[in-house]
Amino acid sequence: MAGDGIAQPIEELVGPVDRAHLTGVSRPSPPLHRYAPSPDLADLVERYWIPVWSLPAPSTQSTLQHPVCLLVVSNDYARFYGPTRGLSTVTLAGEGYAAGVMLAPAAGRLLLGRPVGR
Repeated sequence: MAGDGIAQPIEELVGPVDRAHLTGVSRPSPPLHRYAPSPDLADLVERYWIPVWSLPAPSTQSTLQHPVCLLVVSNDYARFYGPTRGLSTVTLAGEGYAAGVMLAPAAGRLLLGRPVGR
């Protein structure tokens, strides 16, 4: 239930974030579960996402970047990404998952206590 401090699934997303994933019949994307932040984090977090994949062959995923910071944790790494422009690609293989946090604009500076460009 909304407001109980638990992230809520985002059932329908129509906007720039969804269109940023460059997918289609020739470029399928694994399931991507998206969740809204709890109200107490809504000023800092735009959304959470969890891709889960089981692929018979490696698949390169392409995404248009957003002007925000991202935190991504997988079974192989944990990374903090600053705002960038352009296209991001990652090759997924076998089975796996990741958990991501898309921060609100300027939230990276608040969390780091300094400009993220440094």
